Amino acid sequence: MPHNYIKKLTIWMNTGKKRVVLTIASLLILIPLLFSFGSQVDRVSAAASLSIDQITWSILGLDSNDVDAGPNDFPVGVRVCNAGPDPSGPLTATFSWTTANTYINLINASPTQDFPALASGDCRDIYYSVRITRDVAAYDTTRRWQISVTDGDSTVSTGQQLYVELLISQNRNSTSSITGPTSVLVGNSYTWTVDATTATNGYNEIEHYLTFCPSVYRLDSVTAQYSAPKPFTTDTFWQDGCNWDTANNTNRTTGCSGVKYGGDIIYNYNVTIVGAGACTLRDMVYDFSGSSYHYNTDYPDVTLNITAYEPACIDGQVYKDDTEDDVYDPATADQPIFPFTITAYLDLGTVGTFEAGTDTIAATTTTNADGTYQVCVFSGEPYFIGVDTNDPQVANYILETPTPNPNNLGVLTTDITVDFDFNPNGSISGFLYLDNVTQNDTMDAGEPGISGQLIQLYIDDDGTPGLQIGSDTLVDSTSSAADGSYTFD
Repeated sequence: MPHNYIKKLTIWMNTGKKRVVLTIASLLILIPLLFSFGSQVDRVSAAASLSIDQITWSILGLDSNDVDAGPNDFPVGVRVCNAGPDPSGPLTATFSWTTANTYINLINASPTQDFPALASGDCRDIYYSVRITRDVAAYDTTRRWQISVTDGDSTVSTGQQLYVELLISQNRNSTSSITGPTSVLVGNSYTWTVDATTATNGYNEIEHYLTFCPSVYRLDSVTAQYSAPKPFTTDTFWQDGCNWDTANNTNRTTGCSGVKYGGDIIYNYNVTIVGAGACTLRDMVYDFSGSSYHYNTDYPDVTLNITAYEPACIDGQVYKDDTEDDVYDPATADQPIFPFTITAYLDLGTVGTFEAGTDTIAATTTTNADGTYQVCVFSGEPYFIGVDTNDPQVANYILETPTPNPNNLGVLTTDITVDFDFNPNGSISGFLYLDNVTQNDTMDAGEPGISGQLIQLYIDDDGTPGLQIGSDTLVDSTSSAADGSYTFD
């Protein structure tokens, strides 16, 4: 088409309301815009889709007769889910108060918590802890909270009105036991289990939770089994049998009826350790039945004391050093060894001397595909670290460093690196003989071999000339043959 006719070409577009006339020039501008809008629509439609729901009860309380007895710490939690086809961005949760009340306060060190991204279809529970001041003036007061969660692209929020009730201590709710580890490492995850009971048929509203110290522990999730109603499993603290009005707590005056939950209860609390320190775990079971609120009379008698420690980590690499240069070089014949077990032992016996059966296993791990490993233990304690030199993977190899094995690390207060270097196992051979003819330190004709004698091979660990029993490491033993010959492979 000749150039001077371009400006006369027109295109009719029916927009549904009116027709628009476009010249070629304007069409050339519009086409990339259309593709741009289309791409934007596709991107949005494939994004994460976050939702948020409350998963804890809005009723708190203090003992009705003595504000210094019973519980005063309570959980506030939400569940965030991603219903979209794509992962979300990393999550940031923020707690805020929307009304004032000096008697109800957040006890978390920070109102903000960060979490990894949510995959499509996944959910994450986010918990905070609030504390009621032990004061009679706190009875029948309220405070509203809000939790907002964002992934950078979108934000979801929810909230409720907390109400401070008068709780009655009753022995129909009780805790049998709290079990789980008592010494834990910052950064690791653990599970604690609680056995508890209520009245046989349970209650319309019930909440069961373990009081954690938020500066030490982050509660990630719970799983539970109730004997009523049968069968019943749950993954929340709060069981809501009558659709409780958490916005205004109108059920306090209108009453409540519906499904009942309780009986024999087993809860598993899955927790990540976020800080060092000591904490006492206490179990709380409280309910609404009739027209009053009740908690377990054995609170806080059943407890478990936990101490969280900062870790000291040992990392390194395990490899076959075929070049025998004490350096791992994958460009040469050196080979990583995996999967290979690394064991850290707590030095409980004679300090600095490994004693099998006395020094206990503190932690184990296995190497990665490149031979690297990391094992973390409680800082401030003495340890050994070792490997199994009889593993078939290191047949015909000998541990060059570190020696002795297990190796004494002393008291660990910081992270350290320990590599395990296996060299090809050469052979040592010779004769045990009587040098009675020439006496020239050479086995000559007529000089007999000495058979059946024990010959031992040691590593000179301390570098002192001569054999030092106790400090040099015995690595092999054999006996001389009939002609006096011997071999160490």
